[in-house]
Amino acid sequence: LPEWTVGEPYSQQCNAAGGTGTLVWTDRDSDLAGTGLTISSTGLVSGTPNTAGTILFTARATDQVGAVGDQQLSIVVNTAPSITTTSLPEWTVGEPYSQQCNAAGGTGTLVWTDRDSDLAGTGLSITANGEVIGTAVATGTVTFTARVTDQANVFADQQYSILMNTQPVITTTTLPDGNQDVPYIYQLTYAGGTAPLVFSDKNNDLVPIGLTLSGSGLISGTSSDSGTFTFTASLQDGAGAVYEALLNLYLQPASICGDIDGSFEDPNVNDLTYLVAWLFQGGPAPVVMNSANVNGISGPSSDVDVSDLTYLVRYLFQAGPTLNCP
Repeated sequence: LPEWTVGEPYSQQCNAAGGTGTLVWTDRDSDLAGTGLTISSTGLVSGTPNTAGTILFTARATDQVGAVGDQQLSIVVNTAPSITTTSLPEWTVGEPYSQQCNAAGGTGTLVWTDRDSDLAGTGLSITANGEVIGTAVATGTVTFTARVTDQANVFADQQYSILMNTQPVITTTTLPDGNQDVPYIYQLTYAGGTAPLVFSDKNNDLVPIGLTLSGSGLISGTSSDSGTFTFTASLQDGAGAVYEALLNLYLQPASICGDIDGSFEDPNVNDLTYLVAWLFQGGPAPVVMNSANVNGISGPSSDVDVSDLTYLVRYLFQAGPTLNCP
């Protein structure tokens, strides 16, 4: 006999051939007692099964002269359907979505529906086999109630909420300057997207200059080059959305002639003050000694001294000759 779902009214007719006169049906061994089902004298098995499992009984058909026919029958009684998927993952607006909802129990093929048609207009839908698909058209939370119904017309409901995030955006638009031969480290920032979000150097432009961009968005490394370098930072989220940003990074030369205080700036009065302090007041030595040797004298007499100070004064205030570091 066909399977059914516990707690739902059951009705199936048993049939026989042969015999004399009217056939009378019985539950030969009273196995249906307590199951919620009975068999009528006409062979109709009916009632409401009260327990999941397999019901076994022997139906007997007896004709008017006492001849009998027996048949052992079984009915599989399934549990009521239940939805086992309790939540659906968040996603990114504008990206194709596909998630399978699952259920257990029930009789026959389970059919899924959007119970209250809450998905209408969202860009999403649920198929008869329970797959939530589509592309969300707006950010925010999409809430709907999924219903699964079996062939015995027993159903189960589950409310779902799907958070639709904004598209990911790299919010870093400019990078601080760095210095040649000095470790550089800077964290890129972003907004939106669905985790996990992964950064990459799209064209590997940082590698040749000794820098890397980690998956978390950290630029790091020490470059032996100087100048302005352009690279494309790419950010991809867990929904497959991609954002790209073209960024420029300036690395100042390691040594600037006249940059005595190590500020990596063009020579100015601060460098002059720094040199005076070192030469006459016991101040710290120039950060890069060659940067203080501005008069270009090399060889045994190339030590930085008052002649370099005089040369720097003339350059800064008297339109003197160009600085000439060795």
